[in-house]
Amino acid sequence: MSKVNITKLYYFDFIGTFGGAQQSTVALLNKIDEKYQSLIKTSVIYVAGTNNQFIENLKIPLHRIDMNNSFNIFKVGNKKFQAILYFMSCGFKVKEIIKKDKHANERVVVLCNSSKALYTLFFLKILALDFEIYFYSRGWGKKSGFNIVVRSILNNCVSKILCVSNQTKENMSSYIKDDTKLFVTYTSVDLAQLDEFYIEKPVDTNCLKILFAGAIIPMKGVKELLEAINQLDVNYQKRIELLIAGIDDSPEVLNYVNECKVIAQETFSKVSWLGWRNDIPELISAVDVVCLPSYSEGLPRIIQESMYMGKLVISTPVGGVPSLIEDGVTGYLVQVGSSESIKDALEKCFKDRLVGNISKNARHHINKNFNLDNQVKIVVDSIVHENK
Repeated sequence: MSKVNITKLYYFDFIGTFGGAQQSTVALLNKIDEKYQSLIKTSVIYVAGTNNQFIENLKIPLHRIDMNNSFNIFKVGNKKFQAILYFMSCGFKVKEIIKKDKHANERVVVLCNSSKALYTLFFLKILALDFEIYFYSRGWGKKSGFNIVVRSILNNCVSKILCVSNQTKENMSSYIKDDTKLFVTYTSVDLAQLDEFYIEKPVDTNCLKILFAGAIIPMKGVKELLEAINQLDVNYQKRIELLIAGIDDSPEVLNYVNECKVIAQETFSKVSWLGWRNDIPELISAVDVVCLPSYSEGLPRIIQESMYMGKLVISTPVGGVPSLIEDGVTGYLVQVGSSESIKDALEKCFKDRLVGNISKNARHHINKNFNLDNQVKIVVDSIVHENK
């Protein structure tokens, strides 16, 4: 890595939850600060109301902005003037923090992960603040995921886009004019933190414990998973325990959750609704199979964690999942929206004598290709070699 001047890296975003993406962000920022202080000074600018766990897990300098964090950009409607004032006000506050914190001859990079943050940083560009915007695209990257304004900001104001997977980069290249600003950095996990939860054990086909962890919303495929279990032979159903970890009392999806619970009552399997959990590694350690039948993903942290911990993973091939799972080798891939396909994969868990090999392959694959140190080096290289 060539010698460069110090870069001030700020992570700025509006953080409402502490799910897999936010946990990965915390691990990434902490590791950059731990290993590359001679090149990069890392800190976080956060808005009042940011998730406490996100803040508490950071080991780097923090700068707080006292503003309302609940402004919803998807419900602006005819209140566009109020929205402009909101982002201008937020932009001024970010500007003051950076001006006060910055020393002479320091290069400034602001990394963000959401359209909401991009609007704020766009106003900073209007204010002629000398800094670069980096965008971390953690989703699938499809054009439909960004409105025309955000796509314009990405094309004209953002210096580099860090893509969570090869699939994300490929999707974004269809509307990002300069594809040299697209970098694949993946999302990786601090594997050392999982070692205490790792227990090597065979899949228990007498009591097959399955975990779903995530938002209980239609795009996550919970309903299809429950339908798949119902389609299994009764003898298999009676040997399954399904753990569902996720918020199940959100008003927006109450009808969907109720539909899922009705299906769950019809099965011979034991289904436990755990609500929101902060002990996902412990839950993964306690089960045999982790299932994520989503309609859309970036590069799911829970799949990486589960594979490293030697669990059999069933997932749809969305987003960056194909980078993680080779069907029948490091896990099982199922069709999007197909309960029949999930059912077939569940049957393999009972019948396939090679499931033990699949789990071992999965752990090796993650350990070799998706450890946090590798990701941090890629991200740091993309930052310090600004002209690369």
